[in-house]
Formats: sequence, structure tokens, C-alpha cells
Amino acid sequence: MLDSESTSILGSAGKFITHIAALKLVEQGAITLDEPIFRHLLELESLPLITLGSGNEQFSFSPVTKKITLRHLLSHTSGLASDRNPPISEYLSSDVSKIRIEPDTPPIVKRFSMPLIFEPGEGIAYDHSTYWTQLPVYRLGENSSTDIFRSILLTVSA
Repeated sequence: MLDSESTSILGSAGKFITHIAALKLVEQGAITLDEPIFRHLLELESLPLITLGSGNEQFSFSPVTKKITLRHLLSHTSGLASDRNPPISEYLSSDVSKIRIEPDTPPIVKRFSMPLIFEPGEGIAYDHSTYWTQLPVYRLGENSSTDIFRSILLTVSA
């Protein structure tokens, strides 16, 4: 039997809740949908664009020329891709040196710091962007992110 103390696994429903939390911050004026997210997610600014190479070159990397926005993260158009998406899966299994991550980096950054597969806004890839969206929700929340999520859950379940 479920009661107010019960817990359960939300799975992908967490994406919906994270999106609501991010949009609450937009509503509060803490962030906009179209400003560069780097102000709140500096970790994304250094991620390169990856393309499969030709000839002897397995991959090629270049700087990203467009800025990722919250709108891109929410709509899976940021250029971030899952580790199952080529060329990311090939990059991860290759001998190519990987993106350097500092030891005290948040777990989300450690797990999901991978090159972009297209310029922000120029494609769509169902990806890990919702995990990235959790960081500005946590960092910008007037209260703790736990309080933001709790208020959303109480509103949704009421």
C-alpha cells in the first residue's frame, strides 16, 4: 500500500518533472529559454563537436560555434548525444584521449561530458540533456532543488 512515506522509481517520468522545474525557473525570471546556458552550466562550454574522420583519421574535433540554450536542452536539439549514438559510442571505445574531467566535478558532468554530434539547434538527438538540465535547476533554485521538486510533485499530485 502506498502512503505519504512511500517511494517509487519514476524512471523517465523524472524528465517531465525536471522540465517543469526548469520552466518554473524561467517563469520566476532566474533563466530564459534562449540565453546561452553556459552562464549556469560552464561545463558545457568546452565540449567540442565531433565528426567521424576520413582516411587514417578516426575522428575530427572542432569548436562549437553556436551556444546551447535551455530551449535546446529541453527539446533535445543541443547537439548532446547518448553514449549509444555513433560517433559517440565509437569515440568512447576508441584510444582517442577523452575529455579531461576534474576529480571534484559533479557526477552528472563526469558521466555525460561527451562531444556534441551537431551544432546546437541544427538537429535532434534523444539524449542525456535532461540530466544536464538538473544542474541549473539545482544551482538556480531559490530553495534547494529538493524543495523545487517536492513542490512540483505536490502540485501535480493534488
